Amino acid sequence: MNSIASTSVLRRNPNLVSSCINDEVVIFDEDQGFYFSMNQVGTQIWNFLDQEKSLRDLSEDLLRVYDISESSYERDLQGFLNQLLEKKIIQVETR
Repeated sequence: MNSIASTSVLRRNPNLVSSCINDEVVIFDEDQGFYFSMNQVGTQIWNFLDQEKSLRDLSEDLLRVYDISESSYERDLQGFLNQLLEKKIIQVETR
């Protein structure tokens, strides 16, 4: 698993269609022909990425919403973002 730098800029892939169903986001990629659904935390991350932001800013946003320590969720966040990147749901620009 690759680590995304804290200064990297994250953005949604603008070519995807997303919809909120029962408080969870479902994303459709017509080109690749797949659906991807997100749980409550994934949906929160998707909502935070309605505008591009650095991983550091995204982490700070999540820490304000969820009562967890940064070290306890950092690996999970990196894993989730790498999954989104692999499926081309998000784009990452290293700065």
